[in-house]
Amino acid sequence: MPSDTTPNIANPIMPSALINWYNNNSWPTLTSLNGNLDPTIVEETCSINFECRHDYIIRINPVSSAATATASNLFQQSRLILGKILI
Repeated sequence: MPSDTTPNIANPIMPSALINWYNNNSWPTLTSLNGNLDPTIVEETCSINFECRHDYIIRINPVSSAATATASNLFQQSRLILGKILI
């Protein structure tokens, strides 16, 4: 479509690159744009859960981010349990 200005991204931003960018450079700017992106709020919402932090920075939604953290934790627990059963 001629009016489509979406860039053709061959190499999308990796989730870890987004988190590193937020942690190292951009949180002051982002916080000035939206107070909910303050590191204290991100920490309260997600603790150290990487998936939750990534989801929160993108969506700024504590409910969906908490759900992401819960799903990630359940997946990790399932892997541990299955690993013990299959040994």
